[in-house]
Amino acid sequence: MSDEAAVHYAVSGAVATLTMDQQQNRNALTPALMSGLSTGLETALADEAIGVIVLTNAGPAFCAGADLSGRYSGLDQAGAGPDRRALRGGRDRAGRRV
Repeated sequence: MSDEAAVHYAVSGAVATLTMDQQQNRNALTPALMSGLSTGLETALADEAIGVIVLTNAGPAFCAGADLSGRYSGLDQAGAGPDRRALRGGRDRAGRRV
């Protein structure tokens, strides 16, 4: 992976946009991508001004699924898997703060 971020984070008004940008592997879930998504979601959930989070992609594929190329022994073992409790960020399934 190059030095460029696997996930780009942008805010416009109350909308945070996370853009997956690993076009070389069709945005397959690598540790770098999972870490970027986790960081972006945590940042957005911590910002009271954010009301909507959009997950989108760069390139022709949204996400090819897990990267099974053998370079990674497992996303959770790499320490890059998101903490699902942290991602909920005190919100219910509809996204309302609880």
